[in-house]
Amino acid sequence: MTRTIPKDEALRTFRTLASFRLHMLARLSERFYEQFYQRDFGLSLLECRMIGITGGYGQVTFKRVCQEANLDKSHASRLVDRLIRRRLLQKVSNPSDQRSVMLTLTSAGRDTHRALHAAATRLAEEWLSVLSADARREFQESMVKLIDQLRAMSEAESRRKLGARRAPVKAARIKASSGSEPPLPEVVVDRKMARQLYDLLGTALGNGTGAPSRRG
Repeated sequence: MTRTIPKDEALRTFRTLASFRLHMLARLSERFYEQFYQRDFGLSLLECRMIGITGGYGQVTFKRVCQEANLDKSHASRLVDRLIRRRLLQKVSNPSDQRSVMLTLTSAGRDTHRALHAAATRLAEEWLSVLSADARREFQESMVKLIDQLRAMSEAESRRKLGARRAPVKAARIKASSGSEPPLPEVVVDRKMARQLYDLLGTALGNGTGAPSRRG
């Protein structure tokens, strides 16, 4: 038997939060495109992403591909090997670093890139058809701002965690080196973090310029 929860005891729903809807949109999008690319091209979504990133740069380092695709090296390496075996991707020498190689598309890979881009453009048009031209433009601009905002928040969080790990060590050193008198409080100003938080606030208010866009 289901008990009716009194209004003052009810937990608030996550479903109305923008982040919840964003995660739902991301999951639906990945599932749809994974099925589409597998059916029409015999490629996984991540393989298509690798082709798109490489084609966008022309020639790109493996490290950059990992960063752009947000993949660890072992996973990205397996994807690269599969695409090389399918003759869609190839390795070329890196003129600026003889110890590493660059990735580039083969002739077949460039043809696949064009076909993938055409398909993605058609699907995007169908998906965005429910929005007016003004709403589409605002949506695109909002996504850029939100991506920049999350990157800034992620970097700030990483710095906070790093600072929290270092704090006990610094406190122990101060205690060990102190004499009979307690040490004066130490104030550390991280200019880079201050600037980042300033830019983050500007982005949140819609006044920031945002990080430069990436090719992909």
